[in-house]
Amino acid sequence: MAYASYKKTRDVGVRIATAFYGRAPSKTYFYGGSEGGREALTMAQRFPADFDGIVSVVPVSNYTGANLMRAKLAQLQRDGGWINPAKVKLIHNAVNAACDKLDALDDGVISAYENA
Repeated sequence: MAYASYKKTRDVGVRIATAFYGRAPSKTYFYGGSEGGREALTMAQRFPADFDGIVSVVPVSNYTGANLMRAKLAQLQRDGGWINPAKVKLIHNAVNAACDKLDALDDGVISAYENA
């Protein structure tokens, strides 16, 4: 019954908006991608009357298949197909060196990712 938390979150959001603006929202929408896309499908199935529109983008809807794929990837990792910590640090440093200054700030944060 974890889906009930989505409904509660929506209801609290409407109450907060009503308290802040002094009136209920005239329209409410749900937009989600990936896991949020799966949540959007859940809302459309269980609480369709609570929204004026629901958008689900690339939903993670084949949960069983995704878990089976993770099991396959886990086996590959156990067989040496993973990136060890030293390689992760090497990749991190290379990406920062190439991309960090794209926003004109050398601060260790890649915030102009659209230019990378």
